[in-house]
Amino acid sequence: MAVEHNGPGWRKMPAGIILRLEDVSKRYDRRMAAHHITLEIAEGECTALVGKNGSGKSTLLRLLAGLSHPTQGRRLTEAGRSLRVGLVTEKFPALPFTPGEFLMSMGRTRGMDRRTVQSEITEWLKRLGMEPYRDVRMSHFSKGMLQKINLVQAVMGSPRLLLLDEPLSGIDIPSQKEVIRLLMDMKGMGTAMVMSVHEPELINQAADRIVLLENGRIVKEERGFRIETVRYAIILFHGDPLRIRQSLEGIGDREVAWVKEGSESEIHVRTDLSDHVLQRILHGGGHIVSVSLREPSGVDLGELLQTAAAALEGGTR
Repeated sequence: MAVEHNGPGWRKMPAGIILRLEDVSKRYDRRMAAHHITLEIAEGECTALVGKNGSGKSTLLRLLAGLSHPTQGRRLTEAGRSLRVGLVTEKFPALPFTPGEFLMSMGRTRGMDRRTVQSEITEWLKRLGMEPYRDVRMSHFSKGMLQKINLVQAVMGSPRLLLLDEPLSGIDIPSQKEVIRLLMDMKGMGTAMVMSVHEPELINQAADRIVLLENGRIVKEERGFRIETVRYAIILFHGDPLRIRQSLEGIGDREVAWVKEGSESEIHVRTDLSDHVLQRILHGGGHIVSVSLREPSGVDLGELLQTAAAALEGGTR
């Protein structure tokens, strides 16, 4: 979805600032979804929103997009310049159109000429591995495929501000890497981005600052923050599971997770403890079948928030 802003709410901004929320609150019936939020968005800067479900991330994105009007406060844009906003929603419907039909319609609605739209559709679909599905109806698409089309419609026409609600949701690991490269290219061209996200890789590569939300309030804001990810090794082994469990006593459930138990057992172990755990398995009479690295898929959101809050509180990096 793209929104063009060129009307009331203009204001002379500090250099580089393209959008400002000023003491904004939002009420839905009796529920306050946003409380006194003041936030400035700078050209070419990426802001990562983190918080639990219901913390107000999606509401804040809609306020920034201008799709939701504040109950209190103001949304301000630059005087004399229009602000085209691209929006990636978390859920994208399985529409009864092909990507070619849908994206052409979106581009033409935004005032793009047909040749430019065709060129951009081809470029973006190729980058995301979706060109073979250009003429396939989206009602047959998986969640990940729909999310790629969702992303394409948002970046078409080079928006100055890109708002993303869980942009990597449902996308496979190799495609996630291409999406991150695409977003980094957009950022390099000066596009500002605000994203609700929980994948540490995306935060580490793209985010210039993290904003932590809780109950519709901004409770922490930090620049230069890096999320440390935990990697795990997959260990397959033969042996008596009871004896092996006894040999692993003292190692917590967060460090070792039993996935399968039987004649061939499988455990997932933090890589920094894998050598120690292998020695204990052998000491307990086990025989190692294989050791491999588990592909990271992002840390648990609760763990991320705990880490982020502690780091922002203590000023650690």
